[in-house]
Amino acid sequence: MLEFKKIEMTDRELLEGYFKKFGFAVSDNCFGGLYIWQTAFESEFAIFENTVILRGSDGGRHFYQCPIGENAAAAVRRLVEEEGEKLRFCGLCPDEKKFFEQNFGDEFSFVNNRDNSEYVYEREPLCTFVGKKYQQKRNHVNKFTRLYGEPEAVVLCADNLSLISGTEHLWLSEHDSTDIRIIHENSALKKALDSFEKLGLLGVAVRVGEKTVGFGIGERLSDDTVIEHFEKADRDMDGCYAVVIREFAKILPQSIKYINREEDMGLEGLRKSKLSLKPAFMEEKYDGIYVGQGTDNIPLD
Repeated sequence: MLEFKKIEMTDRELLEGYFKKFGFAVSDNCFGGLYIWQTAFESEFAIFENTVILRGSDGGRHFYQCPIGENAAAAVRRLVEEEGEKLRFCGLCPDEKKFFEQNFGDEFSFVNNRDNSEYVYEREPLCTFVGKKYQQKRNHVNKFTRLYGEPEAVVLCADNLSLISGTEHLWLSEHDSTDIRIIHENSALKKALDSFEKLGLLGVAVRVGEKTVGFGIGERLSDDTVIEHFEKADRDMDGCYAVVIREFAKILPQSIKYINREEDMGLEGLRKSKLSLKPAFMEEKYDGIYVGQGTDNIPLD
């Protein structure tokens, strides 16, 4: 049996080595994200023939990511032997789906998971919102400035994280604090702040006067891409979200071309908001289940 272990900070160098050498630049191949959300998804990994196998848990049932390493196909075959028809892979990018199709033919059935697909934006336009397609966002920023004054953007570091402590009201005001998703998000944010420097996170706090009204936190996903894990703003302040988006983009290094703002989880309001920002492209995601050798593909439930 494969031996899985909980993802811990001491695993960062090992896992990032595999991600950089073998992985694709998607959110699932991101140590910081895996680490801070470990409690929510019970994230674990095992090493098999110089290949990393990552898995999580959803409702007591395991799901796997595409193995990463020198012997990914052998790792999948080992999982088939151990899991059989219970085996399912989640969050596969198109190249990972292609890997399965090339190596396993019709043994897996796939479905496009739109709710889990990631929104990727060009960084530079978000710094200014210049152009006709950003007119609405530019109007939001101008209204914010007119109503509340020019915002101050403070680059986050280990010494000033207190600027965003105690800002739970920014998102709890319209959510049930007993919602398990909110509980997990609060836990992930606390973990991110506790390990901000060790994880190499990037962030900005947006302030008006002596008050923090929003913030964004992310990390490098590749040489030219940053993934944003948290984006919070005071919804009672018109245009605040647009300001946070702009200021987060502005504090990133010039070498960063793209910002991955993750998925919309099928939430209508969040989908509308992410689409309004005009993504450069969508990173499609697929889920796959093992349906057996010589079996025609069947649709997922």
